[in-house]
Amino acid sequence: MSESSYQTVDTSALYQRAQSDRVAPSLYYDPAVFEAELERIFYKTWIWVAHESELPNPGDFRTTTIGRQPVIVVRDKSGAVNVLQNRCRHRGATVCEQHKGNAKGFTCPYHSWTYGLDGALRALPYGDGYEGVIDKTELPLASLRVGIYQGLIFASFNQEIEPLEDFLGGAKPWIDLFMKQGAGYPIKANGEHRFRFNGNWKIQLENTTDLYHFPVVHKSWMKSIDDETAAAITSFMTSDQAFCRSLGNGHSLAVLVPEIVDLDKDDGAPIPERFEELAASLAKDHTPEEVRRIVRSLMGVGFNLNLFPNLALSMAFFPRTAAHFRERDRDPSRRARHGRRPRRGEPRAPAHSRTLPGPVRFRQPGRR
Repeated sequence: MSESSYQTVDTSALYQRAQSDRVAPSLYYDPAVFEAELERIFYKTWIWVAHESELPNPGDFRTTTIGRQPVIVVRDKSGAVNVLQNRCRHRGATVCEQHKGNAKGFTCPYHSWTYGLDGALRALPYGDGYEGVIDKTELPLASLRVGIYQGLIFASFNQEIEPLEDFLGGAKPWIDLFMKQGAGYPIKANGEHRFRFNGNWKIQLENTTDLYHFPVVHKSWMKSIDDETAAAITSFMTSDQAFCRSLGNGHSLAVLVPEIVDLDKDDGAPIPERFEELAASLAKDHTPEEVRRIVRSLMGVGFNLNLFPNLALSMAFFPRTAAHFRERDRDPSRRARHGRRPRRGEPRAPAHSRTLPGPVRFRQPGRR
């Protein structure tokens, strides 16, 4: 990740393109811009990589990418979360080829160099032949800086980066509000849907706080739900209380239904008809207050939140979603341009979404 790939980018020209009242199409397809974004954003700042609930036990891991760089997110024996570059220190081969699982360590499939959950080089074949030549303590898997907030795991190649909470800044109170959807129970990532988006990474992120498209793009879905829900969801289009706002550091917010932004503030409104059967079932094992808290949590939090540059926390009515955007294209000059489908043979950029909390399951805190 040398600086040579973006030294020729004229940043002043980029700023001129990005006027506040105009969209510059080249910012979405210019290869030089994309390379600069990789080096100056994805390899310099905090990137969301996983949720703690995906790694409940020592040895649990999942693999992903930051920019074009493959990484392993793993919980070690001490309970700490490590993010390791998924490239062997010998010849650069991919060490872990599984998407997720549980392991005692990671062994490179090329020459069997074996690494611990902390990334330390533990063993290599015919080690006697390397005596005096290789010091295993000097060849661990490259380790990224890790930060965790409200169960969200972030990592950065930049060891000198500011503390995670400083980076999140004005977004922190909104993350706190989003996590109240657990209704007093820990939120879990219980599922994953993976899809490819044929376009620039910024388009998907911007779409999360683009409220204007909702009644048009989601028209068919609106027809599939009851009128009460449809009216509640689209009320923001004419409400003077709905708004979009920058939260600093690239983070942004779109408040759609202000009255359900804070789930701790119960206005006493009747439980919607679509939840009455669920409420009756919950009442068998929960107090009336608990039933209201649980049902209200299923109604969403009334806002969408973008955590720059690759995580969107979206309002939904069963289930909530967290979208993770990542780039894997080898040649950014061949990326799909804004407004057209990629030609045959062009690479496609993947994006991930995970349900939070997924299928409705309620447990007493501390119980398995």
